[in-house]
Amino acid sequence: MNDTDGFDRTPYVAMSPQSVLRVRSPADLVEAVPYLIGVRPTDSVVLLGILPGDRSRVGPVLRHDLPAPADFANAARHFARLLVRTGARGVAVAIYADGERGRASGAEVAGTSRAADASGGAGASEALGGSAAAGGSVAPEALGALEALGAPEAPEVSPAPGFSSGSPLQDSGRTDRPAPDPGAPGSRSGSLGGLPGAVGRLRPLHDAIARECAALGVEVREAVCVTAGRWWSYGCADVRCCPVEGTPLRTERNSTVAATAVWAGLPEPASLADLVRLFRPPEYAMRERILRAYTDVRGDSAGFEPGRTLIALAGHRVRFRAGDTEIEPEEAARLVLGLGDARVRDEVMAWHGETPGEADDRTLLALWTVLARRAFAPASAPPLTLAAWAAWTAHDGVLARVAVTGALRADPGYTMARLLHSAINSPLSAAEVRRRIFRDAVTNRAP
Repeated sequence: MNDTDGFDRTPYVAMSPQSVLRVRSPADLVEAVPYLIGVRPTDSVVLLGILPGDRSRVGPVLRHDLPAPADFANAARHFARLLVRTGARGVAVAIYADGERGRASGAEVAGTSRAADASGGAGASEALGGSAAAGGSVAPEALGALEALGAPEAPEVSPAPGFSSGSPLQDSGRTDRPAPDPGAPGSRSGSLGGLPGAVGRLRPLHDAIARECAALGVEVREAVCVTAGRWWSYGCADVRCCPVEGTPLRTERNSTVAATAVWAGLPEPASLADLVRLFRPPEYAMRERILRAYTDVRGDSAGFEPGRTLIALAGHRVRFRAGDTEIEPEEAARLVLGLGDARVRDEVMAWHGETPGEADDRTLLALWTVLARRAFAPASAPPLTLAAWAAWTAHDGVLARVAVTGALRADPGYTMARLLHSAINSPLSAAEVRRRIFRDAVTNRAP
């Protein structure tokens, strides 16, 4: 893949307030989640908070990376508190385990979890679920008929306040039925025996979320696990609606959920894994060359002093605008190390908004992404933060959240990434934040 592949993608656009998305079943829930958060999640917990009231309006729609097994209890407690803080009194939970972390052991994913903890829980947080009672969810029929009116972008959530409220979920024609007796004909045991390993391995996470939500008065309406192209319900033991082999994910574009999304003008959700790969450094021979470049460049600090770095970045900005997006590893190393100086970083952040329109923002996004792909943690934190700033400025909140999460993983203590993470998840627009930070540098550009 070329360094700039993927930047002609259509930015995610939220549904308008007039759009009504009805969610009547677990299958609808699983299909709706990618449209609600703008990406097809992998290795994630997605939580749809439901606000009190007869209309069952959706409040926060949140996503969080799968925590390590040792952190299930702490993560569940964090999720439940976030739900309560946003006013949710119900939740639908979808756990995704198709990526590398879904197959990894606790030891393999512990590093990711620690990074999220150190960054204040910023390890890609988005939607929570609730629980009917300690120990489990109600049957999927109890999900009822939910309507998402104007689905927002899902925020990346940290323990600090400042994430957008969600869309309404409206109850219309709800037909609740009691959960089937696990011992009755047509039912299966609640042990989930014989199911794919990920479903059983992540059951303790569901149980922890159910317990913590119940303790705070949040009802889990539904909880599902999505893996291997199918979904399983944690709350239903009736094989007539939730077979032991799972239910295939819908792929057709003529369903009610898909048709509503198309009518609302939403693009096909991108793969979260694909967006993460946009910022991933190369491997094999190129990786070794980049590492050698950093070793050589660090021996000559004059090569990345602030003045030289700013002049070089300005030149690359012009080249990228003309379509020349190649940067040699040695030059990239000097630029990345130069961006480690806060004065340089702040100066180039002020470039965004100098030119009306989004073309220059996209140019700068491509530049910062190339540099992020030529860097390794913790040096990659500054270019990833700049990429997040550029994406947010270009109205691509989904890509901005992926980039800022990458920055926090690279350096959990990087202050600008933490501040930008909070800003992206606040009610403020990128234009308003620019005006507040760079009053003298920003021209009158429309929000």
